[in-house]
Amino acid sequence: MGQVNNQFYRGYEGEKEIQIFTSKEKMVIWDGFFNDIMEQFKPAEEGWIGIAYYYHLYLGWCDGKAWKIPNIDEFLQQFRQLDITNCRFEESKKVLADICNMLCLAIQENENVWIAEG
Repeated sequence: MGQVNNQFYRGYEGEKEIQIFTSKEKMVIWDGFFNDIMEQFKPAEEGWIGIAYYYHLYLGWCDGKAWKIPNIDEFLQQFRQLDITNCRFEESKKVLADICNMLCLAIQENENVWIAEG
């Protein structure tokens, strides 16, 4: 693994973390920022979809194992469409921008992206 970005976990050491990573880079995020972002999703008419489905049903990375994002394009689109004006933490907006940048780069470089709880 290459570069590790833990700027969004500094000061929260010892608390839950979310790791989003490729073979080249890794983001370590305080769970509070990630939850703040995920709480901005609203269910569609048919219920939770995309990344919100996995998050709200505690699937994927929630079992303590690294989970490969099945459709990076879809997840990126969902993150980009989020209304983040109601985020509790200003820092969550920066986290979301960095997540989107990582997903974009992964798409361009044909990389897999993984999420894990730490």
